[in-house]
Amino acid sequence: MYCPQCGTETNDQIKFCKRCGTSLQIVQTLLTKGAPSMNPSFDPREWQRLVLEEYREKAAKKNKKSPEQKRLEEIKGGVITTAIGFGSMIFFYFLLGAVAMNEPASDALILRNVWLVGLVPFLIGLSILFNGIFISKKIVALKNNEERDFYNLPLFPSDQTPVSKLSEGTLTPVSDYSVTESTTTKLREPEPINKSRDTN
Repeated sequence: MYCPQCGTETNDQIKFCKRCGTSLQIVQTLLTKGAPSMNPSFDPREWQRLVLEEYREKAAKKNKKSPEQKRLEEIKGGVITTAIGFGSMIFFYFLLGAVAMNEPASDALILRNVWLVGLVPFLIGLSILFNGIFISKKIVALKNNEERDFYNLPLFPSDQTPVSKLSEGTLTPVSDYSVTESTTTKLREPEPINKSRDTN
């Protein structure tokens, strides 16, 4: 299968072109079901659905958040959860402390300790904050390193680059390369045509 955008030959199982990133799902569908002119049972709505699906995939890829953005949102969530826990502790401490003044001693003790319920969201918020600040930072750094290493990989091993092969003489330079070059070199020499033909 060939990419319709850049013409690169690709494997049938690949969803996107390795060279230009074009979605190859439409091409795969056309290869299996046939083009609308070749296949009379092909529904134009199916074509529209495929194009719309490709557009949605591109939009989703565009709106996808980076690991750093996710980390910052995690820190923000931790701050909010910690603040809610701290605020609820203070609220319950003063509110139920005032209510406990009018209650018997056994009930007052319970009411005065209800503020400890606010410790749960407070501690959860602290753990989310810790994770966002320290642990997620390391994960983001690892992902960035992996991505950088992937893009810095050489296309050819250093001893097999086209320039090194050319300098060794193992690679012959090709000028005016074309797709049909290898097939036309196998043709025989042209044969002369007889001038005397019957034109009637």
